[in-house]
Amino acid sequence: MIALIVLAALVLSCATTGGSGGGQGGQTVLTLQSKDAKLITQDQLVYNADADCIAWWEKTTDEASWTLDVKEAGEYAVVASIACDPQFPGSTVGVTLNNKTLTFKVKDTGTWTTFVPVDVGTITLQPGSYPVVVKAIEVPGRFVANLRTLKFIKQ
Repeated sequence: MIALIVLAALVLSCATTGGSGGGQGGQTVLTLQSKDAKLITQDQLVYNADADCIAWWEKTTDEASWTLDVKEAGEYAVVASIACDPQFPGSTVGVTLNNKTLTFKVKDTGTWTTFVPVDVGTITLQPGSYPVVVKAIEVPGRFVANLRTLKFIKQ
């Protein structure tokens, strides 16, 4: 399954799905969780513990950042878990790391708490630590989306 996005300090939750060393079938999955994001906001971007997500995302000046620690070189699929109310789809969100920005359009997921995975794109990474920044590029309505996780799945 591939995912959707909204945003979300410097602590990275480097989780490998299915236990240490691998995910399903030994697949490496690095997960950035919203609760660990460093948030920069001019308005009201917050971590909502009840919904376990970054919420109240409204401005292109709001951003969430983490540090991604990569142990294995390779191509990684980037998947965001987002939720968006039917009134506010259409924002463009950027995920920047390793001097590259991947973008995706926010789609209606039915409610602010119905999280779906969104395929953001793929990126080649070498072992090391990378700053990851998520921010809205365009916000046609009042809100962007809610962001729960950002996953990097080794291909």
